Amino acid sequence: MEMQNSKEKRATFRLRGVFLSLWSAGRMELCSDDRGTRMLQLNLNQFSSKKVNAMNFSPRRQRGFTLIEIMIVVAIIGMLAAVALPSLVRAQKTAKKTTCINNLKTIEGAKITWSLDNKKGDQDVPSDADLFGNDRPVSKKPECPAGGTYDLKAVAEKPTCSVPEHVIPN
Repeated sequence: MEMQNSKEKRATFRLRGVFLSLWSAGRMELCSDDRGTRMLQLNLNQFSSKKVNAMNFSPRRQRGFTLIEIMIVVAIIGMLAAVALPSLVRAQKTAKKTTCINNLKTIEGAKITWSLDNKKGDQDVPSDADLFGNDRPVSKKPECPAGGTYDLKAVAEKPTCSVPEHVIPN
């Protein structure tokens, strides 16, 4: 019995502090309804008021997110990542292939320019120094974005990349 009394006293003191602060601020009035039930009237602002039963008044407000809400958000983000990442990897691979093929076409054009400028035949093979440099057809030797290496080959043949998928289409 003493345990209940001490708990009730602590709850009473806490509620009393809340009530006193609201009362002193002029936001709470004690009133009763037509059946004689004691009510507290809280004046939330000057235009509206709300009646609250004195026994059901709770000074706590919930803040933040529950664990379930956070877990749902994390699951949704995981599903979006699972859908998006394969597409991004595929797009990156396609972009590297397209860039490499464009580099091969640039090398092919530089070989043709070199052969015409230097009166070379279709079976002659240019070196890197013949095609790439300040006063050459291409200022800087292109690099395969996938890490492959380029083989220049003869003027009549198309240059190739060491990555098998990187091939100039016919």
